[in-house]
Amino acid sequence: MAADWVERYGTRIDSYRFPKGENVRQKWAKQVGRDGFTVLEAASAPEAPGWLRKISAVQVLRRAWGEQYHRGGEGHAGGRRRTSRRAVSPYDLDARYGLKRGLGWCGYRRT
Repeated sequence: MAADWVERYGTRIDSYRFPKGENVRQKWAKQVGRDGFTVLEAASAPEAPGWLRKISAVQVLRRAWGEQYHRGGEGHAGGRRRTSRRAVSPYDLDARYGLKRGLGWCGYRRT
């Protein structure tokens, strides 16, 4: 693991700690995408222990990256953020994105 990972991921990110400025946020999001793919590739490598693929943190990461990032081919080896999909919370796997009368939220909706 790279030493700068501790700086990026040592504290849970929230709106108060999120990078300021659109350019900085885009750069940060690309780096996070590359880091996530690095972890997923290491967990899926043939030499990785089989139990590693089964732990919930890796499964959540795989699901979140499937929703948030995609490999874009040449020039996008680290992945690009999806812009057409709505994020759900990796902290609560049952939460879903909801939209009603122009108001969006992540959570639960009574049916």
